[in-house]
Amino acid sequence: MKNLNWIDKFIYIINILCSVLLLIGYGLRYFSPVHFPELASISLGLPILLITNLFFLFYWLLKFKKQLLLSLIVLIIGYDVILSIFVIGNKPLKGKESFQLMSFNVRHFNIYEWMNKKDIPQKIKTFILSESPDIAVFQDFYEHNKFHVDDKYPHKFIKHKKGQKHNGLAIYSKYPFTSTGSLAFPNTSNNIIYADILKQEDTLRIYNVHFESLKLEPDVNTIGSQDQKKLIGRMGSSFKKQVQQFQLLQESLQESPHPTIIAGDLNNTSYSYLYDKLIKEGFTDAFIERGSGYGKTFDFDFIPLRIDFILTDDKNIQVTDFKNYDVELSDHYPISADLSL
Repeated sequence: MKNLNWIDKFIYIINILCSVLLLIGYGLRYFSPVHFPELASISLGLPILLITNLFFLFYWLLKFKKQLLLSLIVLIIGYDVILSIFVIGNKPLKGKESFQLMSFNVRHFNIYEWMNKKDIPQKIKTFILSESPDIAVFQDFYEHNKFHVDDKYPHKFIKHKKGQKHNGLAIYSKYPFTSTGSLAFPNTSNNIIYADILKQEDTLRIYNVHFESLKLEPDVNTIGSQDQKKLIGRMGSSFKKQVQQFQLLQESLQESPHPTIIAGDLNNTSYSYLYDKLIKEGFTDAFIERGSGYGKTFDFDFIPLRIDFILTDDKNIQVTDFKNYDVELSDHYPISADLSL
């Protein structure tokens, strides 16, 4: 730093801080947030930290300064995190018989009028029928009187927690069910349900996942106006609950006798502890396999969060295509994957 003027010295100090925070963010996926619940919130800001370090890299490059090595090395260390956020070069796999599965958090069909749009249930219905996935899983769902797709989906399983009329989970299918179930998370309105689905001679188990919400408003300005200590404490509590909920899923996965798909709203990212554990359980991320672009699924201003996933049993199921939909009918965006046994 001796050869830097005072402005560049100040910039480099900020560079060091952002690089250290980014390294901490990388490392959090290897440690349960039960032990570091408040630190886990850093992971949500990882896209911003990546962009910031990229900015510093170009800044020092333009000045021909060796300080560029700091951000360069830190970005190289996290190349797998970058690839989980932004994917290029993937193409659909042709010539495979496949079925389509869609996941969509419909945010209670806008019953509380978060969005300034009319007739959201009808528009969601039109979207679903136009895309016509073979299986669709919904979070924050209830049977709205304007959402009737039973003619196309004769098989459905809908589960509400007691006293949670508008906050349930649903699995709609063109294929029949052989069994259904619920993991019944304690002390929360969130949950996981599953259905064993008979497709010709094969049976698949589909888990519809909605882990504990971080209770974030999809607006950075709103977050900035809140008590930050309380906000981080609340997020830390949610992260701890997610770990407990994941353990229930893990137990159910071990008992599953069929090829398995996990789809839904994880309320966490692709560089989180929960996601890392699921990948290590033998699941493939359909977006990384066949998606493209940065895969944003949650409308959080300028921060591209991907918190909705389709994860497939990598021994029995192949991903042939993946889509992110730019459809503004909720605070989440729908996703779908074409899958082949």
